[in-house]
Amino acid sequence: MVLSRNAKIGLVAFVIFDLLLVLTLVSLYSIRSQRDLLTELNALGMSVYPEPTPLTTFQLTDQFGDSFTEQDLSGHWSILLLGYTNCPDVCPLTMAELKQFYERLDDPEIKHEARIVMVSVDIARDTPATMASYVNSFNRDFIGLSGDEDAISRLARQLFVAHSVTAPMPDHSEHDDTNDDGYVIEHSSHLAIINKAGQLQAVVRQPIRDQDLSKAFRLLINR
Repeated sequence: MVLSRNAKIGLVAFVIFDLLLVLTLVSLYSIRSQRDLLTELNALGMSVYPEPTPLTTFQLTDQFGDSFTEQDLSGHWSILLLGYTNCPDVCPLTMAELKQFYERLDDPEIKHEARIVMVSVDIARDTPATMASYVNSFNRDFIGLSGDEDAISRLARQLFVAHSVTAPMPDHSEHDDTNDDGYVIEHSSHLAIINKAGQLQAVVRQPIRDQDLSKAFRLLINR
């Protein structure tokens, strides 16, 4: 059968319309799936940025005394906590949850993707040796970073972490959680998720629960 010119044009138009319809439906499905995923992640305490943010240059020191820069965050999914070793409550609780999260990762590939990093905001007391003792008490794979005030503040601003030294309130109870140096540090306690490109991808709000973090982490890296 020989088609007329108008019939050919109509057939081509129909095929193009059909393809556009399929592409539209696929796009809508993708948008809906992405929206559902973000909603699920949010329910688990994780907020994902629409566009990941590259980190600017910084230089810290790890628990072995070696230099650690923004380039060392590339190639893995890193979970960062900014805190300090004398923290009486939120830091040890969060680190305990991170320990459980990390040790329950039963897939070797996923475990290889994950790195737990604690960055100290206590420049006066947290030396590399102090950080080594602290992070090793949770897991020897964990990384502990310290540095000078400028480097810590530069990284903290990029991760939206506020921190300040404050004098402790008088405490005449039998148990005093303050330290001998006479100060505590108030700081934001969310976790920052850095993707394999070394960019800030998401944050995880308190309270941190290892099972929720495990589910959210898997969803995030596999999306």
